[in-house]
Amino acid sequence: MNIAAAILLGLTLAWACIERAGVAPRDWNPCVLAIGVIASVCFLIPRRRRIPRADRLVTVCVWTALGVAALQLAPLPLGLVRIVSPARVELLRAMTPVAGPMPRFVPLTVMPYATAQALLTLAAYAVVFLLVRELTLRLDRFPWALVWPLVVVVTLEAVIGFIQASGNGGSDQATGTYNSRDHYAGLLEMVLPFAAMYAVAILRRNLHPKGMPVRAALQACGMIVSAALLLIAIVFSLSRMGFFCALAALVVAAALTLTVRGWRDDERVEAPLWRRALPAAIVAVVVLAGVLVLPSAALVSRFSDLAHTEDITADTRAQLWRDTVPLIKDYPLFGCGFGA
Repeated sequence: MNIAAAILLGLTLAWACIERAGVAPRDWNPCVLAIGVIASVCFLIPRRRRIPRADRLVTVCVWTALGVAALQLAPLPLGLVRIVSPARVELLRAMTPVAGPMPRFVPLTVMPYATAQALLTLAAYAVVFLLVRELTLRLDRFPWALVWPLVVVVTLEAVIGFIQASGNGGSDQATGTYNSRDHYAGLLEMVLPFAAMYAVAILRRNLHPKGMPVRAALQACGMIVSAALLLIAIVFSLSRMGFFCALAALVVAAALTLTVRGWRDDERVEAPLWRRALPAAIVAVVVLAGVLVLPSAALVSRFSDLAHTEDITADTRAQLWRDTVPLIKDYPLFGCGFGA
């Protein structure tokens, strides 16, 4: 059942990718329903083997995120909203000529429908997190089993993006089955460390004086090829933040791997600080050198757009960041609502 649940989660991810990342609720909500069904079967069927409960800090973090979204949707007295979110009341007062008198109870969010959809999405994220934790603990003999669905699905997306970018003389950008290159690059850069570190894990696990088994060598080569395809597709997507996040993820993953010198009697053996810091620093320098070597001419041109000051809308993302600052000032405590 554990392997079946992992495969079904992978198929759900594949469906979301086919439906253009599930951005539209009509495309995403069936995926949420599928996640709920898979989790219900896994959590409700009794198991012989018991696993440790989730850490208290993890549980608090999960419920806090869901609680904030639920609080934003809860109808609160107008007087209380006037105290905790004055900008929300001012917005309601400005709408009275069109919407009529202000109600006695109002939610904190300025877009209740969007926040309700965001709450549903956050709940799906929490369920996936807890479900993956459950399956990982139950598949402790195969700790990388849950990585396979991710790598397979996202590598296929990378291949599609590579084909797209190679067409028309290489003038097209890679978006895979997505409508947004940023969403596409975000998917790739999240899975890139798994493919790269899986290859490292296979190599470290099969280092023997007599040589490495053929199966392990093929698995390691496959993961290295997958990681390379993901990185190339990220470059071809022309997503600036996706490119930087991919390099940063590789640095963090490599640094975490190098902090452990070895394993003895099932206990982690910590290396001295300088022996941990030096290899991590070398890896960071090598990966960050990719900033100078890997970007294509088109990606470099996109980075240059950030320096344009004669047109304030030359870079929409930077403009959104600037507009977010006064938004935080207007809604400092509870925000204007998830999804708003």
